[in-house]
Amino acid sequence: WPEEEHAVFLRVRSQLGSPPFDSERLLSLAALKLNTITDGELRAHAAGCAAREELLEEKRAAVSAWRGARETSSAQRVERERAIEVELRAREDAERQRVEAAAARARDARDAELGRWKERKEAGDAAAQEAQEAAESELKQRRKREARASRRLRDE
Repeated sequence: WPEEEHAVFLRVRSQLGSPPFDSERLLSLAALKLNTITDGELRAHAAGCAAREELLEEKRAAVSAWRGARETSSAQRVERERAIEVELRAREDAERQRVEAAAARARDARDAELGRWKERKEAGDAAAQEAQEAAESELKQRRKREARASRRLRDE
């Protein structure tokens, strides 16, 4: 249909309060305003407009459903991301605790080894001290013997 005639058809429908396209009142008033259009052409145009309106309504419903699904999937995605973050934090905490426990065990083992080393060192130092003292004592006794022997030799 030419654009001007279609605009007249829509204006008539609007003036009547947007009745259904197959309304006899709409078709008869449009026929009066559009006297160059046959009744069959008018009915065919009204049927085409009705089909177009149905398609537009289906499109609106589909878009609305899609938006709802998108919002739902978006909310589900956000929830999944939150769950993943919580799981990741839990794993990180567990790993950190495992590493800290291993570090504590290593520190304890190092401290124990250091303690054993100190004991060995102290024992070695004590043994060395005793050996030193024994050597000094033996040296003193030898000097005393030598001194006595040298006095005897002098006295003889």
